[in-house]
Amino acid sequence: MCDTSPLNPWQEVAEEQQKLELLLHFAGDDPEALRTAARSVGSPALRSLAGLALESLEAGGGVGDEKAEGIRIPDLAARIGSIRTLRDSGDSQYLPELKRRVPREEVPSARLELIEAIAALGGAREWPFLARCFADPEKSIRLRLLELALVLPSQEERFALILKALRDPERAVKDRAMAALMVSGAPGRDVSGSPAYEEPRLNDGDKIALARQLVQREDPDMLPLLRRLIEGEESAPVTLEALRTLTVIGTPEDTPSIRNCLGRPEPEVSAQALLTLAVLGDRTELDRARQWTLESDRACLHASAGVYLLAAGEELRQEDRDSRPSRHSAALVEHVRMNVAAIKCGDRARVELYRQTRPDLLTPTPAKLIALLLFFAALYVWLWFRSR
Repeated sequence: MCDTSPLNPWQEVAEEQQKLELLLHFAGDDPEALRTAARSVGSPALRSLAGLALESLEAGGGVGDEKAEGIRIPDLAARIGSIRTLRDSGDSQYLPELKRRVPREEVPSARLELIEAIAALGGAREWPFLARCFADPEKSIRLRLLELALVLPSQEERFALILKALRDPERAVKDRAMAALMVSGAPGRDVSGSPAYEEPRLNDGDKIALARQLVQREDPDMLPLLRRLIEGEESAPVTLEALRTLTVIGTPEDTPSIRNCLGRPEPEVSAQALLTLAVLGDRTELDRARQWTLESDRACLHASAGVYLLAAGEELRQEDRDSRPSRHSAALVEHVRMNVAAIKCGDRARVELYRQTRPDLLTPTPAKLIALLLFFAALYVWLWFRSR
């Protein structure tokens, strides 16, 4: 009676265990070893396994392609060049090879190139793999992954990474996550309803630091964030810092948001808003500027109004010059002149809000003369009583 029980392929290759171990070792890295095993090993089962492994590798990783093999060569510059070649090819068949290389790549710059290539070739489909790469110890890689997360169509995946980045030990990564969070908007129900979701609480110090970082970067992509910082923001210091940043990198599209700050109760905020509008070429607030030169008690409002009018090509009227002359100190006039010159030459970073940091003791005013007379009168009386 014939034995019809199926053959056990592992029993068939038991005597060739060393060859099988070599086959499994090279299966993920060396297609040539698979070809050799598929042709030369004695066991039919082992040859079959080698053939299947080779077929799978060729289907998913571009085996035999010199461009794909170039990402493993020792020379760093050549290796990075090969990665960029695969990225620019637009061929997604190289994705498995690129993904296998990421955990084996020891040079951070090359790992970053691998991630860029995977994102370019795979797009949102490869995001689960890219999200796992956020555990990379290299800060630049985590920052780049945050930028890639902003274009994800899935809000859940986008905010999952952003919220993870908010707990990153590196300050730069946390700041970038805050920016990404504000630009992306509030999370949807599918995210906020999750037990893992934590509502981020950004204090005023974080927002001010973020605005200062943005003005250093001069990144136009972050303009939506700055608009959010001045729309509905109750903290005057935060709004003031956001307006300063818009003075440097803002565009005429930001003027509606800036104009809303002109009615704020804090004089410094209103003055900075008018100054920012002057830099951006706005000419709709001429009447307000003239009114401030006549009625305002604050030097910062006088200075910003003067800059706005002069930047618009208008000379200060005689009644503006003569009204309350004590306010127009030499320092204020010089400040206005320098700001107007900076606007005309396009040096927006030099445009600053006027701040009267200390009283001008050398400028005579009625109040100062009266105070001086009272001081000497009190001194005379005190000396007279001492002499008796």
